[in-house]
Amino acid sequence: MFLRFNSEFNLNPKHEILIRLPVDKVTKDRFTTIATGSRQSSREMTENRENLMSTTGSSYKVKLLLCGPAAVGKTSLIKRFVKNAFQADYKLTIGVDILTKDVGLRNQEVATLSIWDVGGQKRFEFIRTTFYKGASGAILVFDLTRAETYQEVTKKWAEEVTRNCGAIPYVLIGNKADLVEKVGRVMDPNEAAQWAAANNSIYLETSALGGQNVDEAFIEITERMVGLKK
Repeated sequence: MFLRFNSEFNLNPKHEILIRLPVDKVTKDRFTTIATGSRQSSREMTENRENLMSTTGSSYKVKLLLCGPAAVGKTSLIKRFVKNAFQADYKLTIGVDILTKDVGLRNQEVATLSIWDVGGQKRFEFIRTTFYKGASGAILVFDLTRAETYQEVTKKWAEEVTRNCGAIPYVLIGNKADLVEKVGRVMDPNEAAQWAAANNSIYLETSALGGQNVDEAFIEITERMVGLKK
């Protein structure tokens, strides 16, 4: 299956992207995640997503990047958010994978996210900047059990996103929180929180396995992209 992207994501026709993906890699999940003014548990958010579906057209269509080093769990985070499932085995993302999901906003409008899972391997660096075009926001992901991934995402990846996308909003995520008890903390979470605050962002620790803070992270970045939060 081939996907062609240009005008929908503000791409110059001269830089039109043609991407080949397996059919099962492109899904349209019409379940709606409800963002309310009060804080909800992941379980409550999941129940809302399963029981409520959008009955109106999208008010916003936005492109979201998930960026970070290889094997930090970007694909697993997306699958948890879009399909409420966990991918136990690691699969290499070749270039980019794209999934779409509707998110219900606190103002009763709906945002359609086109989520671009950008491959973190060095071999894809030469084509990666092509995927950044037209992005409205980004989630920067590192692995809580590998300190070097924090350094890489807050320096290399943050700079790369800003250089190619401008001053778009982003959220910093430390993933694999479920493994911290087993391996211990390899970095100070206050350092990550301070870095995020200094860059007008927030820091969340997530677990794709258990769903901890996954919905919250995607809702947070969605509201920042459409201007409901700054």
